[in-house]
Amino acid sequence: MKKPIIDVYVKEEFDLLICHAKEYNLPEKIPIWSDGFIPEITGRIQYLDPISHQLRIELQGGEFRRIDFGDVIELSVVD
Repeated sequence: MKKPIIDVYVKEEFDLLICHAKEYNLPEKIPIWSDGFIPEITGRIQYLDPISHQLRIELQGGEFRRIDFGDVIELSVVD
């Protein structure tokens, strides 16, 4: 599977969803592109590094994971 192209408007929507989820401390579902596969991560976004363009996500159990913002395919808030 080829990597989907995400346009500027969708990235702006991602920014708004991240701000909303952080404000209310809500978890998010984040499908990411990884070498032709699209695994889904669920967790709380703790930080978006503006220099490296990476998200720091807190997973269940207190684990943290970093992913490239460019690999995010979709973003949805889990209520």
